[in-house]
Amino acid sequence: MVPPLTLQTLVENAVKHNSVSKDKPLKIEIINHGNKKLIVKNSLQVKDVKIQSARAGLKNIISKYKLLNQPEVIIYQTDKEFLVTVPMLQQ
Repeated sequence: MVPPLTLQTLVENAVKHNSVSKDKPLKIEIINHGNKKLIVKNSLQVKDVKIQSARAGLKNIISKYKLLNQPEVIIYQTDKEFLVTVPMLQQ
């Protein structure tokens, strides 16, 4: 119950912006929190070479929720993890 391509975009962003190796795998968790929100959390393993980003994926997700008159998307980052909480669509 999230807008189309929301989950895919969040997982793609995690892979795009983090380094991944056999010794240091990228951990991505997708958590259904009481059928009210979906949490996508990944370990933060910033690449040595920064990828230029306009944060278009996150901006598109935020715009979809605004257009659908839904609660806001929450983005949270620490030095170890990146977390995005998207509300389940409410009618």
